[in-house]
Amino acid sequence: MNSLRIRTALPAGLTTLLLAGSALLLSAPADAAPGEVARLAHALDRESAQPGAYPPFVDGRQHVIANLGTRGYLIHEFWSAPGCTDAVPCRLQAWTGGVTPPANEWYFEDVQARNGYIWFRMRNSKSNKCAVPGGVAWALPTAVVKTCSNGDEFLWRAEPERSGDWRTAKFVSYTTRRALKPFGTTLNEFLVLNDDGNSSNYYWSVSQ
Repeated sequence: MNSLRIRTALPAGLTTLLLAGSALLLSAPADAAPGEVARLAHALDRESAQPGAYPPFVDGRQHVIANLGTRGYLIHEFWSAPGCTDAVPCRLQAWTGGVTPPANEWYFEDVQARNGYIWFRMRNSKSNKCAVPGGVAWALPTAVVKTCSNGDEFLWRAEPERSGDWRTAKFVSYTTRRALKPFGTTLNEFLVLNDDGNSSNYYWSVSQ
């Protein structure tokens, strides 16, 4: 059974739900239905999260992500082979041709409520690597995949293109506060993190 993992500071086995400041601490039974924990977190944390700020795709399932501007799927380099290492991480791309699941599918997990937003990790379904800010290229931070961890650099939040409409959203890094987008507007672009903008390149469709 797929499960959604909510960051918790509670001892294992407890089923207590509580709020501590702006951080949501939640423990639930291991056999909870997919999406059940997410719904509980949303219901409990209405005060700390902005209205309508809980993305419905944070549900423990895989989702295909594609850029609105270039129509490229969100993947990483060497998606057809496990060629990524943490020492030389693979860069994220918006790729248009020959991409099939699970290379273009992502999980949204490790959900946390902080500072009025819902934050999560983005894990690729094929490689099990997580999206994270990378080095600098074209005078901008890039985005890469590395072995998933609990560090803040692995956290992202989503903003819908239109209020309450989560079919398209932008993804903003916790540590850089910049949004994920292709560097240019042509096919098969590498991704960078740029100041939060509103052009179509900043937005991504997320399969429901």
